[in-house]
Amino acid sequence: MANIAWLHLSDWHQKRQEFDQDVVLDALLEDIKRRQEISSALKKIDIIFFSGDLAYHGRAEEYKKAKRVFLDKLLRAAQIGKNWRERFFVVPGNHDLDWKGFETQRQDLVKLMRKPGKVVEWLMDNRLRRSLLDPFANYKEFISKYLGKGKSGDPVSPDYSFVKNLRISGQKVSIICINSAWLSGRVRKTNGEIDDYGRLRVGEPQLVNALKKYKDPNIAIAVMHHPFEWLDLPDRDLAHGWLGKHCHFILFGHQHSAQIRIEVSTEGNFIAIPAGACYDRREYTNGYNFVCLDTDSCQGTIYLRKWNNRQNNWGPDTDIAKDGKFEFHMPKTKVVPLQVSVAVVVKDGNILLVRRKKKEGNLWWQFPGGIIGETEKDCDVAEREANKEANIVCRANRKLGQRIHPETHVLVHYWQCEYIKGEPKLKDTKDLDKAQWFSIKKGLELMSGNIYLPVKNYLRKS
Repeated sequence: MANIAWLHLSDWHQKRQEFDQDVVLDALLEDIKRRQEISSALKKIDIIFFSGDLAYHGRAEEYKKAKRVFLDKLLRAAQIGKNWRERFFVVPGNHDLDWKGFETQRQDLVKLMRKPGKVVEWLMDNRLRRSLLDPFANYKEFISKYLGKGKSGDPVSPDYSFVKNLRISGQKVSIICINSAWLSGRVRKTNGEIDDYGRLRVGEPQLVNALKKYKDPNIAIAVMHHPFEWLDLPDRDLAHGWLGKHCHFILFGHQHSAQIRIEVSTEGNFIAIPAGACYDRREYTNGYNFVCLDTDSCQGTIYLRKWNNRQNNWGPDTDIAKDGKFEFHMPKTKVVPLQVSVAVVVKDGNILLVRRKKKEGNLWWQFPGGIIGETEKDCDVAEREANKEANIVCRANRKLGQRIHPETHVLVHYWQCEYIKGEPKLKDTKDLDKAQWFSIKKGLELMSGNIYLPVKNYLRKS
């Protein structure tokens, strides 16, 4: 029997060191050390997840304190080995924002992000994205130093999305980490309380950025701080649909609730596992969990743990599940079947388009493009397809972005290509019947209404 086991905690809320927090922590560490009393399958912990709110005010001194009083002790209790940096995953929460960073940002940011295309525009532009993530500067600096690049050397953006592909117990495991908190803290109720519910965004570029390194794993686990219902409605549907297609498990924090959900839909099947809060206050029903998956039988168990303030110890959360255990079967997912690269070629104010023989929905006139092979670079495919389909030699200069196409549901990479030579001449007659230059205005009219916004903006400026 091959097992994969992980430990999931969230919401530590490090402020100044408190007596009550120390009491809860000492018992938490002891509970983790004695995990084999919960189940012998938990002897070896393969991964640790922390789904946000390590600090309380996002201040540098809080992270230094959290390392000393919490993280270092947690690692010793869990004993995940010398390569722990490869197996320890942390995402930011709303308490990991330093509100001083808001001073340099627009005051109408939440309202601005509701305008069509603004989330994509800001997340795709390096300068604008850095300004959005500036309040996470202390968080980023600490996590970058503490976890580093890991043994694999893969670059990690701890304040944005990133993916790690691992091999555990013979299984390919992908960990997808998402920042759901970058728009937190901007709106307040009349009584001064933060009003984030239904206002937050993840943003499609974050998801696509992660998808680029997704390796069609046996097990895919996404981690983000906020449950889907905290996102603005369009973004909620986007994040739910994309992660539902690609992930078997989605881990959350923030709501301090341990209620597990199994979702089955046309968008994919997954198990949503919140962690609760490992410390809110001493008299609170603090919580965390272990998950153990038998990769041979594809069956698993979630072990839910709850703080008992009267007894000053941690035990099974019988309020959520009988005996504090929830058994499940491994969910199935749908995976994006292919990736496509297209060439956006402009010459003397004209754009190169090819036409399908048969109109499919809104798809008829389009950019030259083709499927990316397993060992191919997307820029090379864009150059190749412009020549293969339309007899145009070009050079891929700049990537305009990528997205999951709303009609074909494949991942499309868009390349701005410099014209070198050639006149449009149809070479691929199997699926196409025309290749032609059009004025940019006419070309935009001929293509569907679902033109990728960064491409449309580039063409309008050309």
